[in-house]
Amino acid sequence: MSRKVLIFTSEFPPGPGGIGNHAYSLALHLTLKGYEVLVLSDFRDMRNRNDLEWDVNQPFSVVRVSNKKPRVLTYVERLTKLNWIINQFKPDAIIASGKFSLLFTPFILNIRNKPPLSFVVVHGSELYGKKLKKTWLRKSISLFDRVTSVSSHTAKILREQLGYNGKVEIIPNGILVERFEKYNSCDSFSLKGKPALLTVGSISKRKGQHNVVNALPAIMDKFPDVMYHVVGLTRDDAIFLKSIEKNGVQHKVIVHGAVEDKILTCFYKSADVFVMLSETTEEGDTEGFGIAILEANYFGKPAIGAKGCGIEDAIKDGITGRIVDPHDPLEIQNALADIMDNHKTYSENARKWAEKHKWNKVIEKYISLIEA
Repeated sequence: MSRKVLIFTSEFPPGPGGIGNHAYSLALHLTLKGYEVLVLSDFRDMRNRNDLEWDVNQPFSVVRVSNKKPRVLTYVERLTKLNWIINQFKPDAIIASGKFSLLFTPFILNIRNKPPLSFVVVHGSELYGKKLKKTWLRKSISLFDRVTSVSSHTAKILREQLGYNGKVEIIPNGILVERFEKYNSCDSFSLKGKPALLTVGSISKRKGQHNVVNALPAIMDKFPDVMYHVVGLTRDDAIFLKSIEKNGVQHKVIVHGAVEDKILTCFYKSADVFVMLSETTEEGDTEGFGIAILEANYFGKPAIGAKGCGIEDAIKDGITGRIVDPHDPLEIQNALADIMDNHKTYSENARKWAEKHKWNKVIEKYISLIEA
């Protein structure tokens, strides 16, 4: 009889988001390893039911919670369904991922005489907040049987900002190559610019697209034909748009919006260098890892990433790309020049690095925790 795993996550495909993609990868690869998996997550909005069509094509079960107004009704339904699923599905292990799951799961489990094995996956963005929230986070995390982090940076936040002193297993994020392997043809697709720079991620201060824009004048001094391509949802683009206007680089930036995996594959194949100059916001929202970096590496694209966040775990500095101060245009210019001068070597190293992060390898580390 196969062991049962419940994944309770705040995000899940087909909607975008790194936490959701991580949860999906866990569910898929645990299923491939013989586990019976059930996922509890939300619908993307109050009207869209395309999620259900997507769910029925998965090799595991998905239960969705409707988004309601006032928001507290959604929270109540989440906890009610979580309790119901634990009673009916009787999981051997429960994995919590995302802010709400992290905050409330252990309190549901602790009302039981024999709760399932529980562990939390901490990404980073869910850890920011005021003192009261951090106190709650620390208490909640301490109630899980296993605590895992997607990067050493996130583990550092747990210890230094939350004061969590328990054991943290660092399991670096993985790349779900199944998203791209079925798409082969990009013959008629090309990106303008030499080099063509690419960022994939929701436009926001944390993702740091504005930092790339601020570096463009310096980059143009050495690479006058450069173009910067931005792929992702628009969530908070005020700083980004102001930086474009301030630097007068409207003719050097192309915003493509969100794209399907088939098109995203062609973006990765056509770009020269991937760039993610993330920064931690004033509220403490931070980049936990930067999975899009590994996706670009899978296609042989070197990356330039920011110091001081989880990206430092995603890039081997001087080997698969460069780690830079996101606010230093000259350092960014020099990093790009180094990569372009040695592009073939960086490209080969990037591919090898991505191979080490395939989910069929990463999943073994999670299984070792479940079976321990």
